[in-house]
Amino acid sequence: IILDNIGSVYSEHGEYDKAINCYNRASKYLEEKKPPDHSVIASNLIDISWLYIYKKEYAQAISLLQRAQSHINRTDNKKKLRTKRIYEAFSTIYEEKGNFKKSLEYHKLYDAVNDSLEKMKLKSEVAGVEFKYSRKMEELEIEKQLLEQELEDQKSEYQVYAVIMMLAFLVFGGALLYKKRKMVEVVEDAPLRVR
Repeated sequence: IILDNIGSVYSEHGEYDKAINCYNRASKYLEEKKPPDHSVIASNLIDISWLYIYKKEYAQAISLLQRAQSHINRTDNKKKLRTKRIYEAFSTIYEEKGNFKKSLEYHKLYDAVNDSLEKMKLKSEVAGVEFKYSRKMEELEIEKQLLEQELEDQKSEYQVYAVIMMLAFLVFGGALLYKKRKMVEVVEDAPLRVR
């Protein structure tokens, strides 16, 4: 990563030979790594090929792009993205060499891969939106069930209160009736006093 970053700085300043040297050192390190990450190696080779394109050393650039393609064929990691960059580089090389027919062929391949990547990106975004929608619907369904359960619990609680109140009313009413009856009995049993 450090060598790639230094190479990028040299490239930005037009020091292509120094940039190529840094990228080649990074490439050597990447190829010695076990197991090799073919996608990263291909990306590195494509970067170097662009430096040769800027230097107008097209044979060297083509050789690197072919090596990059062989690494891409060994992996599925970012395969379309790397292939798109290779087609773009080939299209540029042939355009600068004046072979517009070949440049157009590679540009069409570039467009096809780019369209495919855009469709994949769109499908991924749609899938993301659908996932978020289904998650939100599940969350709302859970909230609805919790609210229904809460309402059911409150309804049961009110029913318990109603039964308690009714029992209290019956007990109180019964006590009053009992007291009234006792008073009536006392009054009926009491001797009449005349004045």
